[in-house]
Amino acid sequence: MVVSAFRDRAGLGIVERRDLQLALSLKAYSVACRVNPGGSLLFGIGMVTLFLSYPRRIVPKPVLWLPTLLIGACILLVLGPGWPDNLNNAPDFIAIIMVALLLFIAAQVAANRRDPAARAMLGWLGVSVAAGAGGFVLTSILPTLIGLAPVIEQSTAFLFFLIIYAGIALAVTRYRLFDLANWSYGILFYGLGVALLLGLDAALIYGLSLGRAPAFGIALAAICMVYLPLRDKVWVLLKRNREIPAEELYRRVTRIAHARDPEDKQRLLRKFWSDIFNPLRIKDQPASTTITALQDDGRILTLASIGNLPALSLELAGQGSRLFSSRDLARADAILSLLDASLSQHETYLQAVSAERLRINRDMHDNIGVLLLSALHTGLRERKDLLIRQTLADLRELISNPDQTDWDLRDLLADLRAEIITHFEAAHITVTWQADEITKGRISHRLAHALRAFLREGTSNILRHSGATEAKVRIALESDGLQLTLRDNGSGFDSSVASLGNGFRNLRNRFTQLQGAFSYSTGDKGTTLTAFLPLFSTQKEAAAE
Repeated sequence: MVVSAFRDRAGLGIVERRDLQLALSLKAYSVACRVNPGGSLLFGIGMVTLFLSYPRRIVPKPVLWLPTLLIGACILLVLGPGWPDNLNNAPDFIAIIMVALLLFIAAQVAANRRDPAARAMLGWLGVSVAAGAGGFVLTSILPTLIGLAPVIEQSTAFLFFLIIYAGIALAVTRYRLFDLANWSYGILFYGLGVALLLGLDAALIYGLSLGRAPAFGIALAAICMVYLPLRDKVWVLLKRNREIPAEELYRRVTRIAHARDPEDKQRLLRKFWSDIFNPLRIKDQPASTTITALQDDGRILTLASIGNLPALSLELAGQGSRLFSSRDLARADAILSLLDASLSQHETYLQAVSAERLRINRDMHDNIGVLLLSALHTGLRERKDLLIRQTLADLRELISNPDQTDWDLRDLLADLRAEIITHFEAAHITVTWQADEITKGRISHRLAHALRAFLREGTSNILRHSGATEAKVRIALESDGLQLTLRDNGSGFDSSVASLGNGFRNLRNRFTQLQGAFSYSTGDKGTTLTAFLPLFSTQKEAAAE
C-alpha cells in the first residue's frame, strides 16, 4: 500500500520503473521518493537566487535569503512529518518557481539593458533556463496539474536540466560571448515554434476531438505558413545593423580610396564605419595592427590598417547597445578587402598616369626637342619647314598613338639615318654612318622610341655642347639585339654634371626598362655613347611592359 501511495501521488521518475521498485527495499524506495522532489526544489532555490544577484543584484542583500526561506518551507511541507500526504503539492511549487524564474530573468534584462555583455549572458542563461526548466514543466509537471498523463516519463524529462547546466557553463566561462545573443535568439525562436506546435496540436486533439495524425498535420502546416515567415520578419526587426545597399557601399569605398587629402580620407573612413556599425567610440590604433579581430568579449572590433588607411578600434556597436559578433567581424573583413582592392586599383591608376606623364616628358625631351633645335639652327627655309612638319607629326604620334604602332626596323633605320645625317650636315659636322644589313623584322613602339631617343639625344648633345667636327654612328646587329654606338671628337664634358641631366637619365631608364643597357664615357678627345637594345627578346620586352 505504501509503495502504491508513493507512486500514485508523486508520479516520480525514479520510481516509475517497476523493476526498480522491486529491486529497492521499502526504506530505500522512501528515501528516493524524498530526494526527487527535494532536489527539484533545492535547484529552484539556487536558480532563483542566481537571477536575483547575477549579473546584477536587483534586490537588497537581505532579500536574497527570501528564496531559501520560502522554498525551504515548501521542502519541509512536502518532506516533513506529513509525508507523503503533501507530496501532491510538489508540482504546484515547481510551477510557481518556474514562473518566478521567468519574472526575475525579465527583471535582469531590464536592469542590464545598457550593458551589452550582461545582456548577452542573460540571453543565453535565460533561454537555457526557459528551455530546460520550461521543457521539464511542460512535459512532466503541467500535464499532472491538469489531470493528464505526462507527455514523457519524468525520468526522461530530467534530461532537460542538462540544457540549463550547459547554458550556465557557457555564460560563466564567457565562451564566444559576442555570439551568445545571436544563438540565444535562434534557440528562443525555434523553442517557441516547437511550443506553439505542441500547444496547437494539443488544442486540436482535446478541443476539437481531431485524430492525432490530422491534428499534427494541421498544426505543422499552420506553423510553417504563419509562424516561420513571421519569425523571419521579427528577426529582421531585431537586427540592429544598419545595412548599406551594395551600390552605396561600393560608391563610398571608392570615394575613400580616391580621396587625395589624408585628413579628408580619415574623415570619410570614420564616417563610413560609423554608418555601418554605429559604434559608441572610434579610436586610432598603432600602424602595426594588421589583424582584424574581436576583443574584450566583443566589446571592441579592431580594424587592421590597409594601404595608407589607419588602423581603428570600434567600441560597442549600436551606440553601446550591443556587442560585436562574428557576423560583424566577417562583414568588416569583407569591407576591408574591398577597400584594399580599391586602394590597390587607384594606386595602379596613379602609377599608370605618372608613367604616362614621364613617357611624354621623355619623348618631348629626347625626340621633339632635338627636332626643334635643328629647325632653330638651320638657315634653309625649306629645311626649317620640313623639320617643323616632322616635329608636328611626331607630336601627334606621341599624344594620340603612343602604344599601338609597330615599326619595320629597316625602314626605321633608313629614316633615322637620313634625319641624323641632315642634322650634322646642317651644323657642318662630318658624320659617318655604319650599320649592319637588316633584311627584315618589326619592332614594337617601345623599342622604336628607345632607338630613336638614343640617336636624337646623342645628336642633340653633340650639336649643343661638344664643339665636335666629326661624329660616327655604328649600329651592329647581334644575335639578340642591336649594339648602338655614337662617338664624336669634341671637347667632352663634366660627367658629374651630365649624370644629373634629364637626357642621359631618361636614356638609362628607357633601356633599363627594356632589359637593355646604356652607358657613356667622356674625355678631352671626345664622348662615346653606347647602348644595347634587345630587339628579339619578346620575353624581356613583355617583362618591361
